[in-house]
This record gives sequence, structure tokens and C-alpha cells, in this order.
Amino acid sequence: MKSLVSLAGSLALCAIASSSAWAAVLFLEPADSTTTPGGSVSIDVMISGLGAGSPPSVGAFDLTLAYEPELLQLTGAGFGALLGDPDLEAVTSIVPSAGSINLAEISLLDPAVLDALQGSSFSLATLTFQAIGPGTAHLAFADALVGDAFGSVVPIDAFRGATIAVGTTSPIPEPNTRPLYLIGAAVALVYIAKSGGQRAMK
Repeated sequence: MKSLVSLAGSLALCAIASSSAWAAVLFLEPADSTTTPGGSVSIDVMISGLGAGSPPSVGAFDLTLAYEPELLQLTGAGFGALLGDPDLEAVTSIVPSAGSINLAEISLLDPAVLDALQGSSFSLATLTFQAIGPGTAHLAFADALVGDAFGSVVPIDAFRGATIAVGTTSPIPEPNTRPLYLIGAAVALVYIAKSGGQRAMK
């Protein structure tokens, strides 16, 4: 993905001279989730603090998120549609590795189209995880670069991760057999009492 690498390099250079008054926030939603081993959780990679139907809009991004591989297994990743159709109107890259995933996308749409598509807050991508074992898993941004529709860096004011609490599976309760024993004992006592009474009458 040379085009993504070259864009990341140019954005990094632009960051030195960037004086944008906008400051976006990258965050994961939902911030808190609960599941059990074997359960599935979907997390949206969100951005906010942009212009609603006006500049700046997002034209490209390169994000790396980290997580605990002993607690979570990445099972899916997909891009949103607000930088264009990921298959037809954007160049995309997904690079998973043990404990992290890199997501990169460059829109091929005109700036005016991106301005019209995007609101002040929207999803860049969606990740799906399967819980492996009990514990508290943390998802966090390990690296992030966001560019506007003209290739200038969009400053990120804050990063907010997510927590997934993986509890233990609840065992199926065994039926309480004590009442059955009591019923059986009562039946036996009644039988013995009747048998004794019949012998006495004879």
C-alpha cells in the first residue's frame, strides 16, 4: 500500500505546519461492554468535532488500535461509508497482527462531496471481537493520523478507548433433589404405617 504510506508521510509533514482551529476527538463506542467467553462484541471507531456538512471533512486516516489478544480475538473489520464506498470510492488497508490492528483509508471523492456526506460525528470503521477468556480487556489507540479532504492534518484533541468486561459463564444449576428424598421418605412411612395396621387387624 505505497499510496497509503506516501499519504501518511505527507500528512506527517503537514502536521508540523498545521494551524487548524479544529480539534477532533477519536473515540470507541460503546465505551463499556460486557460479555462472556465465546460472546461477540462490536466496537465502532468514531470521530467527532468536525464541521457538519462543511469543512473540515475527513479525507483519509491511518489508525492503529491495540487490545489484549489473550482476552479478545479479532473476527471482523470494516470501513464506514462516509468516505465513499470502500470498494469503489476509496483505497483501504486492514493489517491485523497479534494484539493490534491497523486501519487506513483514502477517499477518492471530491472535497465538496465529502463535506456533504459527513456530519460532525460519524463512524470511520467497525471492529468485531470474540471474547476468549474472563478478564477486563482494554482497547486503545496506539497511533493515529487523520487528514482532511485537502490532505492537511486534522489535529486530534483527545483519544478515548473502550473496555470490555468478559465474565465467566454461569453454570447450569443442578435440580434440588432434597424434596424428592423427602417425598420418598414420606411415602415409605405411610406404606409402613398401613402395613402395620393391617397386620394388627388380623
